[in-house]
Amino acid sequence: MKKYIAGIATGVIISCTVALAVNYTATENTFPIQLNGENVNVEGYNIDGSTYFKLRDIADTVGGFNVDFNDNTIQLSKDGYVYETKPNTKAFVLDDNAKSFLAEQGYVIPYFTQNDLQSEDFVRSFIFYYYTEGYGADTSAQYKNGYFEWSENSVRDTYKLLFGADMPEYHPTDNGSVLYENGNYKISVSNRGDGRYEFISAENVGDGMDVVFKNTDSTGTDFGNVTFRLVSADNANGYIITQKTN
Repeated sequence: MKKYIAGIATGVIISCTVALAVNYTATENTFPIQLNGENVNVEGYNIDGSTYFKLRDIADTVGGFNVDFNDNTIQLSKDGYVYETKPNTKAFVLDDNAKSFLAEQGYVIPYFTQNDLQSEDFVRSFIFYYYTEGYGADTSAQYKNGYFEWSENSVRDTYKLLFGADMPEYHPTDNGSVLYENGNYKISVSNRGDGRYEFISAENVGDGMDVVFKNTDSTGTDFGNVTFRLVSADNANGYIITQKTN
């Protein structure tokens, strides 16, 4: 009886055999493949007397389980099981870019914890405070007919980059500060104020870092401290913000 093995990909199999200095020839499988008596189209390769298929192709054809690849791990799942996505556990190192971003832009990010990221109230506040601009900024390229317009895709990309989470659907049609229309958010003009953050300290906490700023304004009024929790992540910033507290 011919032995059938469900492989990940022939390229992986071949690279492994080369490392062992064993030469195998992979030929395209020409035998018909049946599922419950019916022919099915599944690409396979014959190597050294065995036939290999991609796990994902088997999952798609036979059903009953899913295949994914995350964090250098092949993940199989069935019965609705969902793997927990965890932030990168590498120790976070605060660089000048992260410090500058938080000092210059962090004050327009609302206070939040992880539990708030799927909240409609937080999404509304985030879109309004992060994307509005102060009075007198109507020369901005985003300013159109009394609103600042940003595409939903752009907002979602920023949300994912900042927080490492997918933004829940939010399509308001009767909100005075944020409206949704034809794939775009229309954000009312608002005076952002002149909030300023002055760096105080940074401390490693678990797999991340707590970064503390003093919140002031142009008059020097002290509004107290603000703490961001940053965690290393494989994205353009090199980190995500997992909470902002006071």
